[in-house]
Amino acid sequence: SISRIICHNACNFVTISSRLVVDSSFASLAMAMPRMGTTSITSREIASNSIPVAVLALRGGSGIAALEGVIDLNRARIRLEGLSTYGLIAALMMNSGLRLYTSVPKTLKSEDESKDYKIENAATIAFAILCSICIISGMTTSIIYSLLGLYSKTALGMGNDDGFMKFFTGTEAMRRFGFQSMITSLCCLKGSFVVSTFLYYKGKFRYFMTAISLLMTVISYLIWNSIIQLASGVLYH
Repeated sequence: SISRIICHNACNFVTISSRLVVDSSFASLAMAMPRMGTTSITSREIASNSIPVAVLALRGGSGIAALEGVIDLNRARIRLEGLSTYGLIAALMMNSGLRLYTSVPKTLKSEDESKDYKIENAATIAFAILCSICIISGMTTSIIYSLLGLYSKTALGMGNDDGFMKFFTGTEAMRRFGFQSMITSLCCLKGSFVVSTFLYYKGKFRYFMTAISLLMTVISYLIWNSIIQLASGVLYH
């Protein structure tokens, strides 16, 4: 019948149209992808074309090797961001030590001014020394990691990966010294806070407050030092 003929022609038209669409899609995909000496589309070609051209140009190549290079570059950036945190923490401690140093009087007293002038003078001298070490150590750490981040990112931005690796390897001793300087700044900041508590209060109450602040300082040290020791044993062994 006429209806069957119409349905049969419609089915043939749909089938032919779908084949044309599929064939044109494969043709477009084949024209868009660079050939690599073969007549078939491989997973290597698909992987290389899934990476933006600008990123591949920065790495100086294309394909799977470029993909591995991009992953290494991302890891390097993550590492640099982690190192910059040391400088940020050191800057915060340096600022805290500087504010504490300027807010606490540092004049030495005589016997006529206080009966406990000897211990107060000793505490004043210890406070000045601890604050000075805290400020200088924090400044040193901040400068070291700022320079490391600056030159490392400059090398990566210029595409000088070999120079970055040589620079990063050659500054290992500086990074270690910067970390130790940050720990020194942290310990001196805690010690100067305890001594400032003793200098701020008078009478027997000063000993009570000094004992409380010293106890909290020791507990704090045990907590963050355990984290550092765990990281040293697990991440840097």
